[in-house]
Amino acid sequence: MNSTLLKSRTGQIRGFLSQSPSSLSLSPSLSLSLSRAQSPSQTFPTLRPPAAPTQPIPFSSRPSSKLGKQCHVSGSLRNLQLFEYSRVPRISLSLSLCLSVSLSLSGLTSSFLSAGFCTAGFGSRSDALPCTPRVAMATVVMEQISRLFINIQQIRQLPSLLEQSAPCLPATVRDHEVPRIFREPYIHSGYRPVHHSWRYYFLTLFQRHNEAVNVWSHLIAALVVLIKLQEFSKTVDFLSDRHAWPFLILILASFNYLSCSALAHLLQARSELAHYSFFFLDYVGVAIYQYSSALVHYYYSIQEEWYHLVSSFFLPVATLLAWLSCIGCCYAKSNAQVLQPWARKLYQVVPAGLAYLLDISPVLHRIYSCHSISCTDPAVPYHRCQVLCFLVCAHFFSCPHPEKWLPGKCDIFLQGHQIFHLFMVFCTLAQLEAVHLDYKRRRHLYQAWHQHSTSAVFIGCTFIILSSISTAIYMRYRVKRKLSHKEK
Repeated sequence: MNSTLLKSRTGQIRGFLSQSPSSLSLSPSLSLSLSRAQSPSQTFPTLRPPAAPTQPIPFSSRPSSKLGKQCHVSGSLRNLQLFEYSRVPRISLSLSLCLSVSLSLSGLTSSFLSAGFCTAGFGSRSDALPCTPRVAMATVVMEQISRLFINIQQIRQLPSLLEQSAPCLPATVRDHEVPRIFREPYIHSGYRPVHHSWRYYFLTLFQRHNEAVNVWSHLIAALVVLIKLQEFSKTVDFLSDRHAWPFLILILASFNYLSCSALAHLLQARSELAHYSFFFLDYVGVAIYQYSSALVHYYYSIQEEWYHLVSSFFLPVATLLAWLSCIGCCYAKSNAQVLQPWARKLYQVVPAGLAYLLDISPVLHRIYSCHSISCTDPAVPYHRCQVLCFLVCAHFFSCPHPEKWLPGKCDIFLQGHQIFHLFMVFCTLAQLEAVHLDYKRRRHLYQAWHQHSTSAVFIGCTFIILSSISTAIYMRYRVKRKLSHKEK
C-alpha cells in the first residue's frame, strides 16, 4: 500500500514539474528526493555533471560585421548562450549577466524551499516522502553555489567584454606619419592620426596615446578645483563680500586654464588649424591665470613694506606682462616651423618669467620676512610649496627631460611636459590653500589697503580677458591664411 501510494505521489509531482515554469529552480532538490525515495538504500546520491549545452541560439539573426565578436553566457540562461554584442549597447550585456546571477540566486532560494518542502510539506502526514533533509540540503546548496560561481566568473570577464565592445578606434601612429607640427622632440610613437571626426578625438580620452597623461592630469585637477570652490564657499561669502572677489577670480581662472589645457591636448591632433587654435586658447587661459595670481598675491599676501613700495604700479604692470606672455606664446606657436627650438622657448619663457617675478614678489618678500623673525604663519608653508613647485615646472617646461636622455622610451609616460603638468597642479592647489588662509587671517590688513580697489580689479580683469582673446583670434586668422596659401 505504501509503495503504491509512493509511486502515485511521485507521478503527480513529476507531472506538476513538467507543467510548472518554475521547474528550473525546484527540480534539483525534488529530483534528488525522488531518486532517494526510489532507492532508499542509497544514502549519498551521486551528483551527475550538468548535461552539455544544446546548440546556442543567437540573440540576433542579422549577420555580424567583421569586427563583431561573440560572447557565451551560460549558467541559468541555458537557451541564451550566444549573442552578438558588437552592435548591442553595453547595458544589454550588464543586464544579461545580472539577470543570470539573479536567476541563480532565485534558484538557490527555491532549492532551499524545495529541500524543506520534502519534510515540512509532507512530514506531518503519514504519506510523507522518505527523504534525508541534511543530505538533500547540502547537495542542492553545493549544486546551486557551483552555478553561481560560474556566473560570477562571467561577471569578472565584464571589463574585457566592455573593452571589446567599445568603438574600435584607429591605432596610434609613429612620428613620421603625422605632419611636422605635431611632432615632439624625442617622442617617436603614440601620435593620433589626423583628419578624423571630432567624435574620434573625444573618444581618445579613453585611449592610450602620448597626450593621455597631459589630458587627464589637468582634467582631474579642474574637477578638484570645483570641489575646492564648494569647500571654500562654506567659509567664504563670494557673493556679498567684495573682498572675496579676487579669491573667486583666482579659483575661476584656475579652473579655466586647467580646462583649456586639457581641451587643447585632447583635440589639437585633428588638423593643423585645430592644433594652433586650441593652443592659442590654452595660452589665453594661462594669461588670465597669471593676472589672477598677481591680483591675489597683491591683495591678500603682501606685507605692508612691500605694499607701499609697489602699490603705484603693481597691477597695471602685471596686467601688461600677462598680455605679453600670451603674445609671446602665440607668436612662438604660430612660427614653430620656422623658429629654432631655443628661439621658441625664448619667446615663451622670457615674458612668462618676467610676469612671474613680479607676480610672486609679494610672496617672496613674505617668506623672507617670516624666515627672518621665525614666524609661525600657517600660510607660509603653502607659499613655499607653490614657489618650489613652480621652479620644478619651469625646468621641465624649458628642458625636454627625461625623454632627451631616453629617446623613444617616454612616448606614453614620464615626458617632461607631463611632469610639468603635474607640478603645475600642485602649485595651483598650494596657492589656493595659501590664499584661503590669508583671506581669513589677514582681513584687517587688506580691508584697510583696498577699500576702493574694486573698480581697478575688474578693469584689469576685463582688459586681460579681452586683449588675450583678441590676440588669439588675430593669430588664428594669420595661421589660417598661411595654411590656405600652403594648400594652394
